[in-house]
Amino acid sequence: MITNSEFQPNRKFSNYVLILFVCALLPGCGASRAFVTLSDLDSRFEVLNEAGIEIVLTDYIVSDIEKYNDFFKSSAIIAFTLDLSHSMTNDATANLKKYAQDHLAKMTMDENIEELIGDTPHDELSVEQSVAIMRMEKERDKISHNEKKYFIFMGGQIGIGSLSLLRGIKEVPTLLRRGRSLLTDVRGDFSSNGYFKFWVVPNVSKGIKESIERLNKVRQDAPVLVEDMKVLYEAFKMLS
Repeated sequence: MITNSEFQPNRKFSNYVLILFVCALLPGCGASRAFVTLSDLDSRFEVLNEAGIEIVLTDYIVSDIEKYNDFFKSSAIIAFTLDLSHSMTNDATANLKKYAQDHLAKMTMDENIEELIGDTPHDELSVEQSVAIMRMEKERDKISHNEKKYFIFMGGQIGIGSLSLLRGIKEVPTLLRRGRSLLTDVRGDFSSNGYFKFWVVPNVSKGIKESIERLNKVRQDAPVLVEDMKVLYEAFKMLS
């Protein structure tokens, strides 16, 4: 047990503590985080802020080296595009089914709705069944102004989103290769006088791995989602 109040700490350890203290006071010393916004994807998405769509912003690492920042932000934009596309698709699907259910509830039995939905419960309609109901209602001029307005608006947003997601899919392989390369370079790139910056490297490395994980999710989920978006876009285009 140490009882001597004159105990002197190791000078090198004291210097490390001082560095950590200074870094806590200086934002540019380590790595911080920023958020991707709707305008980073496409300025035409900004109207979604007022549309009641669930939007969860994607964050990313910001370091002192530009090539890392480019990788982090590019990966975050593609990941955010995937998340936003999911949100738009979920909103569009839910509203399409709700409209179809509302119209179905007003139909009389002699309209032979069994041809459209069979014995499917009204609250379990598929997208295809919902589109068929709304197509019939359009032919009868029974689609409301607000419904048409929604189909025009969301159809346009989904069209933009699907194109953005397709571009992202094409960028994923290149970004994955870049990410793996940065993982091997990070200790050397964030070094000074032969010593790597231990207060930065773990955060940057974690950011690279996080970005790679996001990109792999895009590669896995985006192709199917794009096809779902195409179906909704064509349906809303026809119904508007």
